[in-house]
This record gives sequence, structure tokens and C-alpha cells, in this order.
Amino acid sequence: MSGSRIEKIYIDEIRSGNGIKKLSDIPGYLLTKDICLAFVMRYPTKMTEIPEGIRTEQFYLDYLDAVELAKLAFKDTIHKIIVKNKNQVRSDPFVDGFPDSFIYHDLKNLKDFDLLIGEKKLAITKIRLMQEIKEIIPGYLNDFGSSVLVITAAEGAHRFLFELEKAEAKSLSLAMKAGFAETILMFNRKNASALEWDSQSMSEIYEKRSATQARYDTLHAAIKEQIISIINEQSLSEINVMDGGCGSGLFLKTFETKMNELKEKNSLNISCHLGGFDFNPENIREANKNYHGKVHFVTGDLTKTDGFINQCIKNEWINKNAQTVLVLSGSLTRLVLQNGFQALEALQSIASSNSINYMIGGGIGEPLLNPYMVKQIGYKLAPITITSEIDNFFAYEKMLPKEIFNMKLKRLAKDNILDLSLSPHSHAEALIGMLRDRIKSDTTINLSFIQLSDALIKQIEQLVKEHPNIKLVCRHNKQSEIDKLNTITSNSMFYIVTDESYLMSRNFGRFFSLLHQPQRVEEHANQPGSSHSPSLV
Repeated sequence: MSGSRIEKIYIDEIRSGNGIKKLSDIPGYLLTKDICLAFVMRYPTKMTEIPEGIRTEQFYLDYLDAVELAKLAFKDTIHKIIVKNKNQVRSDPFVDGFPDSFIYHDLKNLKDFDLLIGEKKLAITKIRLMQEIKEIIPGYLNDFGSSVLVITAAEGAHRFLFELEKAEAKSLSLAMKAGFAETILMFNRKNASALEWDSQSMSEIYEKRSATQARYDTLHAAIKEQIISIINEQSLSEINVMDGGCGSGLFLKTFETKMNELKEKNSLNISCHLGGFDFNPENIREANKNYHGKVHFVTGDLTKTDGFINQCIKNEWINKNAQTVLVLSGSLTRLVLQNGFQALEALQSIASSNSINYMIGGGIGEPLLNPYMVKQIGYKLAPITITSEIDNFFAYEKMLPKEIFNMKLKRLAKDNILDLSLSPHSHAEALIGMLRDRIKSDTTINLSFIQLSDALIKQIEQLVKEHPNIKLVCRHNKQSEIDKLNTITSNSMFYIVTDESYLMSRNFGRFFSLLHQPQRVEEHANQPGSSHSPSLV
């Protein structure tokens, strides 16, 4: 095989990002200037791996020129895609949601990057390439299916979406890696089935992934800092800290140690009540093994958090009058839960307890919550003391009843819509009771993904008797919940929804806001089980 052929093979492997990632993987006698140039363009932080004989001043200059040329080539590739696909009708799996497995590459905070879209020149702030993964082949390139290009313009935050052919996506991916390797952010969706949570303890899983444990150590340190900040700001003398999905209990044990140390130093004098639950009994056995501290570890389900809290109160493990923090370290992610619907069940259970003042957490996997979902169950963003970026770190605090009431009243007064979507049944019951006199004869009540109870159904039946023209709207993933509403009124829009993206607001959804495609909604009276899934009211 000729030297130029070998050189091309190595350069292609480097550019793909799925092959050579260390220059030492290439025999020294085969290293050429072009191979080294391709390597540092793909991995800009590894310039020091280039042999000194090649890493000359001229090499640096050639590198800078090559990066600029690559950026121009990338811009030209984007322009050709825009021109070619300006009138396309998309049919890719990203139109209404997300495929089961996908990867994306992000270029963020772009500067001086203008594109002609239509007849207008726009300043572009972000470019995202999303690729459906048809098959994961270890050691080789993934087999990609459909791909979508998303371009975000600064003016009006407009987004433009284009479905790509395989050749276009491959060309664009290589162009991105060549010109912007240092600024690409990558995301690869995985789910709970990728990890054996049912058959293995958390320690067994993390032993195979030492880097994962190190990242969670960093996250745990941030959560502790946030809790201590809450204690100091409110001058608390007592606090309950619960860990939902506690695994082997590492967070609570180290938190207990830290608080004892601060108490001994007279830095912080507070009484802490600690409890953790996990659905895997092996994790709880491991947590309790040779442990003689004050944390209570029990088997429990995140979707039944309210039951765990009641158990803690009944057994006097916590003080029901003290502030309660629920730690969610990795447990509300796709690596643990199956989908957003299961995450909503967990959030509704948390809100139903009426005892959890703060939710603090994060995690490596794709988060299955966002500010919109959290707001709908009665929580809001809490001031965060953490300055560095940590894996999907979040902190939410419980809203006051008055805040929730005013939020719903404002929507009712403005749009004549009582929005109870995503609410736990206890919240919905209270809101209907408080807003009953404000409901009009033609009010729309949004019951999408709501937690229904017998008491709530009776309230709705009474409202329909008082106002026969009230319209009920409900999108839900459970046919049993639709059936409960189906007999109340014919003036209704009921839909079964299997795509989890519909419970995420088009304004706040972390991914779904990016892909939401407005569609005209035709009203269909009383259609239980319809597969049509219009956007939420």
C-alpha cells in the first residue's frame, strides 16, 4: 500500500472521531505533517503530542490557516444545504419528538457567523446537527438513520430546521469537527436499559465506570454546598434531608459526616434528620451493611415518594415541621427512568407529599424534568450558589399556595383557560375550590397528564352541571385516565398520547422547544383514544 494511501486512511480515522484519539496509536515512522495537522484540528488541546521535529513555527501557521479554511468550508456546506432544502417538507423522526437513540453536535455562542436565509442575512448563534442512531456497533462508526440540521438566529431567536440526506449529514459532521473541534458539545442519548439497575447494585455498576463516580462526587459536593447555603440563609436549626434513589447511601453518609464535622468546629449547629430510599433492595442492603449512623435506609419507589415521606413522619424519622430537602442525584434521568411520563409520576408524587420544600440534584444522563414541568407541579427555580458548570445541576423550591393561585388566576383571566395540566390531584382539587367563582360558562379546563382522584372527578362533574358549555381538554398517556373523564361531557377533546414530548412545554422543554412544529388543530368532540396529538392548550 502506498504511503499516500496509508496517510489518507489515518487522516480519515482521525477526522471521524471514532478511530485514532492518541497520536501514539500511529507508528512514529508513518507520521507526516498532514496527519499531525489533521490530528490537532480534531483535538486542538493535544498540540503537545505533535513531535518537536514537526511542531515548528510554520506548523502553527499552517494549523491556523487550515482552521480558517475549514470554517469557510463549513459555512459553504451550510449555505448549500439551506439553498437545496429551502422548500422541503420534513418527514424525519424528529418532527414530533425524538427517536429512541440519537446523538447531536452543538456549536454554541458563534460570533461573526452570518448566513443568508431566504432573502435576509441573519447572525447565527447556534448550530445543531442531530443524527438518529439505527445501530451502535462497538469499535466502529454508528449506523446513522435520519439527520436534522437546526440553525438558531440571534434576531427573534428564530430556528430553521432542515432534514438532511446521509451524505449531507456526513459531510456536515466532518466539516464541524474540522473547523470547530474545540467548541463542539456532544450528547448521546442512553436509557435505563443500557445499565443493569435491577440486577446489580450501584457500586457494581460504578466500579466499571470510575470516571462516572468521580463526576458524581463533584455533583454531591455541589448539592451539599447548596443545602448548607439554604441552612445559612434561613438560619435553620433543624432540617430533613431525603435522598430519592440513594443507591448505596454514599451521599447521605458523607453529608452526615460533613455536618458532624461542622458541628464540632462550631461552624454550623443544626439538627439533621436523614433518610434515603432506593427501588433496588441490594442497594439498601449495601447501605445498611456495617453502618451505625443515624440515616434511615429503606426500599422505596421514586414514583411513590409521598408514601416514603409519610413513613418517615409516622416513624418519627423526620420532623414534619422542619424544612425538607429531597436530593435527586441522577435518579430523574433517562439512565434510571424509562421516559418522561415516569418522571412526571415521580414529580407528582413529590408534590403530593406537600412536605418537600426543595428539590436539589443533577446527573450524567439526560434529565427528564424542566422548569415548565416543575412549575406545573408547584415548584420554581431556587437561587443557585454553584458557580461552575456541573452535570445538569438544578435546585427548585416549593411555591407558596398564593403564588400558584395567582399563576392560575392570571391564565384564567387572560385566556379563559384553567390550566391544571400535569398537576397532582391534591393541587387540582384545591385550585378548583379556590377558583370556582371565576369559572365562566365557556371556560376551557386543561386536564392534560393530570393525576385524577375520585374527589377531583366529582368536582369536575359538578362544574359541568353548573356550566354545561365548559370544555374539557385532556392529553394523557393512560387510557384509564381518559376513560374516567369520558362520560362527564360530550364537549371535550380527549387524546391518548404516546410521545413524551407532549408533556413538555413548547416554550420550556429542554429538547422539545427546539423541534416543536406548530400545527393546525382540528377540534374533535369527545374522541377518547384518538392518536392525534395536538400541541398543549
